[in-house]
Amino acid sequence: MSVDGDVSLSDVVIVEDVLELKQFVLGIDTTDDSLSADAILDIPDGIQLEGDISFLDGKLDAIAFQLNAENGIPLFEGVTLNGFGGDVENILAQENAGIDLTNTILRDEGTKIASAIINEDNKFIDPDSIQRFIVYEREFNLTFFPKKIETIEVGSGDAEEIRQSLLEKYPDSFVTNRLEEIEREVYISDRRYSIFEELEADGKIQTSEPVFIGDIEIDAGVPDGGSISVPGFLGVPNNRVDLADFISIKGDVLYTSEVLALAATLDLFDPNIVKGDGTLVLDSRSKTISADVNLDIFNGLITSSDQFTINSNFDVVIDGDISINIPKKIGGFSVPFVGGKSIRADYAFQFINDGNSSNDFVAFWGHVPVIGTFGVEVSFNGDIRTIGHPPAEETGSWTISEGTESLFLEATWENSVNDVEIIIETPNGEFLTEDEFMANGIEFVDFLTDAEGKVVKIDNPAAGVWDIKVQEDFLSQVGEVAYHAVLGETEKPSLKIETPTVIEEDSTVNIPYQLEDVDSDATVSFFLDHDNKNFDGLLIGHALPEDKNSFTWNTKGIAPGTYFIYGRAIDEQNEPVLVYSSDFITITETIDISLEYILPDTDAVINQPFTYQLELKNDSDRTATDLRIVSKLKDNGEFISANLPVKQKGKELIFNIDTLGAKETKIVEVTITPTALGELTNRLEVSHPAYDENINNNHEFFSVNVVNPETQLTRLNNDIFSILSNSSASQLDFQLLGANSESVNEVGFFIVENEQGTITDNQGNQFNPNDQEYMQKALSQSQVIFSALNNLPNGFEQTQLTRTIENLQNGDRIVFFFIENATAKDVIQGNTDSNQVFFGSTFNHKNFNPLEVTILGDNEFNLAWQTDGDNSTYDEMTLSVNSRVNDNISNSPIIKQNNSSEIIDLTEFEESVPVNVSVYREAAFDNLVGFYAIDDLLGNVGGVSPESTNYQQIALENRVQTLDLIQVENQQTKTISGFLEGGQLFAPFIISNGSFEDALNGLADVYFPFLGANTDKLDHIRLLADNTFGFEDLANGGDRDFNDLIISLNSTST
Repeated sequence: MSVDGDVSLSDVVIVEDVLELKQFVLGIDTTDDSLSADAILDIPDGIQLEGDISFLDGKLDAIAFQLNAENGIPLFEGVTLNGFGGDVENILAQENAGIDLTNTILRDEGTKIASAIINEDNKFIDPDSIQRFIVYEREFNLTFFPKKIETIEVGSGDAEEIRQSLLEKYPDSFVTNRLEEIEREVYISDRRYSIFEELEADGKIQTSEPVFIGDIEIDAGVPDGGSISVPGFLGVPNNRVDLADFISIKGDVLYTSEVLALAATLDLFDPNIVKGDGTLVLDSRSKTISADVNLDIFNGLITSSDQFTINSNFDVVIDGDISINIPKKIGGFSVPFVGGKSIRADYAFQFINDGNSSNDFVAFWGHVPVIGTFGVEVSFNGDIRTIGHPPAEETGSWTISEGTESLFLEATWENSVNDVEIIIETPNGEFLTEDEFMANGIEFVDFLTDAEGKVVKIDNPAAGVWDIKVQEDFLSQVGEVAYHAVLGETEKPSLKIETPTVIEEDSTVNIPYQLEDVDSDATVSFFLDHDNKNFDGLLIGHALPEDKNSFTWNTKGIAPGTYFIYGRAIDEQNEPVLVYSSDFITITETIDISLEYILPDTDAVINQPFTYQLELKNDSDRTATDLRIVSKLKDNGEFISANLPVKQKGKELIFNIDTLGAKETKIVEVTITPTALGELTNRLEVSHPAYDENINNNHEFFSVNVVNPETQLTRLNNDIFSILSNSSASQLDFQLLGANSESVNEVGFFIVENEQGTITDNQGNQFNPNDQEYMQKALSQSQVIFSALNNLPNGFEQTQLTRTIENLQNGDRIVFFFIENATAKDVIQGNTDSNQVFFGSTFNHKNFNPLEVTILGDNEFNLAWQTDGDNSTYDEMTLSVNSRVNDNISNSPIIKQNNSSEIIDLTEFEESVPVNVSVYREAAFDNLVGFYAIDDLLGNVGGVSPESTNYQQIALENRVQTLDLIQVENQQTKTISGFLEGGQLFAPFIISNGSFEDALNGLADVYFPFLGANTDKLDHIRLLADNTFGFEDLANGGDRDFNDLIISLNSTST
């Protein structure tokens, strides 16, 4: 079954004079088993509470709300509500979930909601009262949505005492209005239920469990079941109805743990087909709907009050008796003989969900004097036929064969006119008037002869053509005339049911029968009944042929008890023949299957495998067969594997288990991947064909928290990467693996806001990749990772370089870039053509993707670059990247902010930091490198900015004295040791081919990381890796090889 439609409520009082549900609209479509709705609660003095609610599998699953009351709202004596708010999720996973209105939401480590207090007596609404009923055999889901539910405690006592207490407590509720109607007993299998009492197997009354009272709406049907035809005269659009709209129920509900009892109205397919009102019982054990209702069938053709049962296949068979005023016409069919008459009749309604509407019909028949049994059957496909008397062969008139026992001819007319005379034409061509009828063996059927028609009977009619006409003298008076002819009464099928035999080891009953039909082919259907009367049982076998002689029925799913069998024989010409077996059967089989989940002690991690176990146990003394476990994941879970074969249907995982021995336990291990943060929920159910003595342990629900990993780098669409982390900060670790280029290139990244690449500058202006200023704005927020050299000094191993970038946050989206023969600072200053910049994301403006990504593991990637679209080899620079939690281990980390200046940050150190500096050279000039203290990341020194004319002098005077000036012979290496003071920022400088005194006196060029301080405004210092810098010693960019001097710092501090 599925549900598709709307539920709307308004003006529902929740707490008298306190809370009222003003509006509630719920759109329902259970294809994905999830629902949501908006609601407004109205509180006196104009205060309104707004919020959202959501459902899962028809059960209330989450509430979010916020309310503030300035003056307070009195709820109960001594209790005032001043304000509350919050969200309640996974209500179904809590033992006692809800909202505590006396104060605020109660929380503890185990549950989000501790209790749900609704009055001074601390009664609570158990969310399991909003229960789903499942018809396991055909995978139909019948879900109901209570408009409102309230809990009442039913104490022990007899039914009358319970009724009286309910009437006193709820004088204006439906209990008062419907009490007499719904108190009728309803039988389910061998168990008798009334609304307020339940007789168990030992005959004791159990009334101690809570009963839930509320309003309900149910829509159910066969998903993807197609449609069937119905007669055109019913006025149904297109003369077809969908099986997905099989049943609609609206009414009042009383619910206990196993049975949902309704005082309701129902429609089958369409109100013009079947509608009714009365008592309905939905039983989750037998998977049936039992009805005791007043019926209106085929738009008033049949009106009756009867009991019937709808089985799990949605087959409906109703047999009853009625007083009926038979219409003269049913659709375009003129009803012969009994049209316009009132008779006492039997009737039958049959719908068999087998896709063949010719098997589905409404019929009525009764005894007509002289004629015998006569009636009409209307098939769903529109065919209409007579019952009890086959029609004569119509050849303009009627052709009668040799040996016919009797013939009935009828003439009916539109107007009521007395003394109208008819003429009979015989096979020999003779025309007989009424005066000649008796002499020729023709007699009137007085019961059917009146001022609107006449019927005659002819015994042993001669073979040939017979006809009946109204005499011409009367035709102008009578109006429209209709003629009919039927043959004599046919012989009904003969059915005898012999003693059924129960075969316990096979869970079957063999039903021998004898079915004979002398003049047509008959079939028989069998029904299970709790008593030996009323023919209102459960269909167990349909349309068995008369030559089969026996039917073997599988009893699994039927509650233990004593039952009777009856048969219903149908042929092509007669009314159904119903016969009870004279012997009863006793069914004893029960199974107790339980399902529990076993979860690991840790949270689930997004995008990482999560394994849970299902423990399936057979607590009974006999083997269970054909078990079926269904595990229903929410959208944020993807199935990976299981230790048993699995059938996947959307988010449903279906495990079929052939057998489970007595007292046996089986473990099903399932691995899934959570794909989104939050709660990962899973609804678990086990079903099997046997009768389960405890259905409450057949289903489970669990919820686990899905968190980010400690840290993880993931690849999104368009080669944007994202940080997932549950820590306060993460870091990326890079290693340079190779470089093959004629130029010195730079790789870095910047952070974007979404997968479309949006960024926002310091003034709050947003830019997208197609905007003209996007590149400069993005690079101004970038971090440099590596610069790779193309001509290495002796002793310098470039592929050993690493880079760690810290303080990345969960959710940061990263776009990598590659700059050919320039730096990001060059691009920002406008010193470099933008065509030298390549973005790794596919929103790149180039006509090819310059970045090739290789996945090395869940948290590790290789990034390879190529700037020539005609070259398929990505090797201009190759690096690896992975993420981890910030480890707070620092060897003078390089801080890259704003314009990515090369800066040593020791602000977190209190003491002096010892450093070793390794030096490499590939230059003709004798250059010197040193460090100076700066005020901030912009390079200011004593308040003097890099753009100031005296910056060089101030910077050099602020040189670090505890670390010697760094120099080395060409193609030699050297290590220099010294100290840098903690608590400060330091920047490097290079003196080109001169001494420190030359630089102070303006006799040598000096270059800084800040382009504004350089005379040529170009970049002379590159960040090669962590704590590693490359220097260019020639003015105006020189040869831009940045290998004239290379230094690498390493802290020796512990």
